[in-house]
Amino acid sequence: MSKRFFEIASRFSKHSTCLKTKTGAIIVKNNEILSTGCNLCAPLGLSHGESVSVCPRITVKTGTNYELCQPLHAEVMACLNIRPNRKPEELAVFASHLRPSKDEVLQAFTKEERATLAGATLCLVGHYWACDGCRLVTETLGISNIQFDKITGMATETRYQKNNMT
Repeated sequence: MSKRFFEIASRFSKHSTCLKTKTGAIIVKNNEILSTGCNLCAPLGLSHGESVSVCPRITVKTGTNYELCQPLHAEVMACLNIRPNRKPEELAVFASHLRPSKDEVLQAFTKEERATLAGATLCLVGHYWACDGCRLVTETLGISNIQFDKITGMATETRYQKNNMT
């Protein structure tokens, strides 16, 4: 995957509201950018996208305790952003602690959106793995590959290991 795509995903990670790990994602097909996203947190009843000042998951192991923050992961946001301006209620269904079923994922996307995403590659910066929920969403939508930026992913993994969060 082109370094340029990871640089673009990195720019989108700057819009993340996550205090723990800012991630950005970009979906590419046939060398064309289809969609972008970043992770959005919603602790203490905040809505996704609101400014966050406290992170209840700041020291917990990666992939755990999503119910404390109800994040929307960058991978999922990039998929959802294939149709811009979704309502907050539509986004909230995909908060990581809820784990939507394959049927719920399919129902949230039109046939045309699924066809557009099928065979695409998702590029992720800021993290070194994708959780089961993100993999379910991307696989259900036919995204054929998730590629990780080695530099930012390694930095996150090192920080998590150092702080016993893996």
